[in-house]
Amino acid sequence: MKVKRSNIKVGEKIAQGGYAEIFQCTYQGKEYVLRQLKGDLLFKRKIVNQFLDGIRHRKTSSDNDHIVKFVGYGGNRFIKPFELIERQNKTTLKDIIVQKHRFAVSKPLDLLINCAQGLKHVHDCNLIHLDIKPENYLLSLNPEPGNYLKLTDFDLTIPATTSYLDSVTSGSLMYLPLEHIRRKKVSKATDVYSFGVMAYNLYCYQTPFMKSVDEIADDYQIKYPSGFEERIPQEIRDFIEKCMHKFPEERFINGDSLLDSLLSIQRKLNKEKSTVHGQKEKGS
Repeated sequence: MKVKRSNIKVGEKIAQGGYAEIFQCTYQGKEYVLRQLKGDLLFKRKIVNQFLDGIRHRKTSSDNDHIVKFVGYGGNRFIKPFELIERQNKTTLKDIIVQKHRFAVSKPLDLLINCAQGLKHVHDCNLIHLDIKPENYLLSLNPEPGNYLKLTDFDLTIPATTSYLDSVTSGSLMYLPLEHIRRKKVSKATDVYSFGVMAYNLYCYQTPFMKSVDEIADDYQIKYPSGFEERIPQEIRDFIEKCMHKFPEERFINGDSLLDSLLSIQRKLNKEKSTVHGQKEKGS
């Protein structure tokens, strides 16, 4: 839906990303969020085209409860483009991790499954998101089991038919795999790697590497902070390490297989928990 900028009542600026400024706004009496290309980027054709492609990709993948929904758009390559999207909580998964929010402490697997559902849908739409990280998952307005977080920011998203890029994207280097940084190679496995870094971050409250993976490629090992390895279920550690495998062909192939693995882990851990609980009841 094409939207006239003059019909939008723009409110407080709530965030700023690599390409966009983000505002609260009102349109036709309802509250939304306005994502608008930064003014100093308007004459950078490649970035403008990426931003416009991102709007189109969000629209394509918007029919899902785990994606921040597209509402409308305006502008073009010559007039500052923008998109109107559904309003969410300003809190991101990164905020939840940094603050050690009760969701991060008590429901990390539930959060991961929720995030994987969004990624699965993007991959089902034959897209590669290319910017999977905690900052791009927003807490729902009414968080509840199965609907805690929604995926946003499609500025770097590309068709899954793409195998190589002209240059490394401006995504966060800490979340990008070696084949992307060194050879500009991309696939759905690129998102899987980023998801693994995010999962590690959620369980350990830090990223696995303090440097870009390119800088530590010769000594590529996933290690856990002192005391964390024993607290993280082996199944979760195996999951993280498969996502982050150095070689893309050894990772989960896409969001669908990644989600299946998480659901399987959830069933197993719930069964073990139920068994232990039942044994305690018998003992008492």
